[in-house]
Amino acid sequence: MSKEAAKIDRALHHQEESYAFFLLDGREFGIRVDYVHETILHRGPLTQLPCSLDALDGLINLRGSIIPIINLRTRFHLQPAPPTAENPLAIVQFNGGLFGLRFDEISEVVRVRQSEISRIDTREEDLELCSQGLLSLDGGDRIVQLLDLERLFRKYNLPLISHDGAGAGRSFRPLKQDITLMLNGQEFAIAIEAIKEIIKPPKIKRKVLVDPAIKGVIVLRDELVNIVDLRLHFKYPSEEITPESRIIILQGDVPCGILVDAIREVIHYEEDQLLPVPILGQGQECFAGIVALEPGRSIVKLDPARLFDETLLKHLRGNADLHAELAGKKSVDENRRQDKGSLEIVNRVLISFRLGEDYAFDIDLFREIINYSAEITALPGLPAYHEGILNLRHSAIPIINLRKYYRMENHARLEDAKIIILNLPGKNIGIMVDDIMEIVKPDRMQIERIPNLSVHHQGQTGNHIREGYRFKTARGEEKSLLIYDVEQLIRDLGIFTEEEPLKIATEA
Repeated sequence: MSKEAAKIDRALHHQEESYAFFLLDGREFGIRVDYVHETILHRGPLTQLPCSLDALDGLINLRGSIIPIINLRTRFHLQPAPPTAENPLAIVQFNGGLFGLRFDEISEVVRVRQSEISRIDTREEDLELCSQGLLSLDGGDRIVQLLDLERLFRKYNLPLISHDGAGAGRSFRPLKQDITLMLNGQEFAIAIEAIKEIIKPPKIKRKVLVDPAIKGVIVLRDELVNIVDLRLHFKYPSEEITPESRIIILQGDVPCGILVDAIREVIHYEEDQLLPVPILGQGQECFAGIVALEPGRSIVKLDPARLFDETLLKHLRGNADLHAELAGKKSVDENRRQDKGSLEIVNRVLISFRLGEDYAFDIDLFREIINYSAEITALPGLPAYHEGILNLRHSAIPIINLRKYYRMENHARLEDAKIIILNLPGKNIGIMVDDIMEIVKPDRMQIERIPNLSVHHQGQTGNHIREGYRFKTARGEEKSLLIYDVEQLIRDLGIFTEEEPLKIATEA
């Protein structure tokens, strides 16, 4: 690779994009923000169409545009649940059309580096998978599926409804796009271009506080970010952080986030819907106007550039400068320690799971994760570890109970078990494990190879341990991980015949 090509590759590797995260049936999904037109809470009825697609809930009229609403629970084969007025609709743009996706809840808006995404490669004819990759957050405690809209919609070959107003005899003015938030029962709005990302509050470290509104600091991607409690800044009563609380990271040269009670939705409105607000006292310069969306709903728009006075900005800049100075010293010290060590960087992406102990395998083999299903059909005459066949979206998937195969005590509660569907050439199989732990990216960690202690006996896990590592996690914890040899397991199970050679590309 030429120097210029390597430079371009590194730039793409660190390129960042913003994703909006949503919750559905306890799972997290992400959509690129530039595909999200807006999010709304639709409390009116849907227009039903007879003989329509199974995943089509109906149509809504959004400011003169007819939007099809897709039921993602049906699309993803999840447990049905009646929609409520509080379920947000994400209005997304796809191939020139607008579609509504119903979720349970809005979660966050987060900047994501391309290098942080674990890509999922699927066969083109597989119309069921809708994810382009997985994202590991909070040290691996959260796994977010990043949706690929082309994969999401291509199953239905949906006809598109143009929303450009061509031939309709109407002209549309540019719309403003804001994210709305709740604070002390009042709804506020901030322009979406003024926001870097929105996150759930991590542990906030309290420093020497020179302003009561500065709640403390967090470290976000190795950068110290000041957190301002917007309640205290606006002289509202203080409240404890709740599961609905969010931190909005603002754009600007001073790393800063504001703590708010909740995020409500993404709104669009025309410029003449932003009404001027009279300045009635000091400190109100940050109010850019009132957004009059509908009768009885008035939203106070904030101007982040005028949110803080010079005294507070001075304190925020002082904290940022101090952190930059300390970070520079830390970087020099770490480089000195690494020069003396014999640690190894391994460029691999792994999914770890628990089967009595922690194991992992290459993400290239991963297709999806499902909960244990009572619909598994047992087949007579097979070994006990063949749990049976699962009809998964019209595909017969053999399910292997690894605890039975290794002669371990069976799952105390089968309903708690997880099934990993492996994406193998020509055939998919499922393996039952105790739990899914996290996505591990050793290329970001200092790793020391440990001796292989495999014991080659039938029915022993050591027969399928290819290698092991000790490494330090993103939280600074020391951890050991055994790399599971899926290829050897499949060969030992005899699932593939000689006419069906198993070829799995792996890297040592």
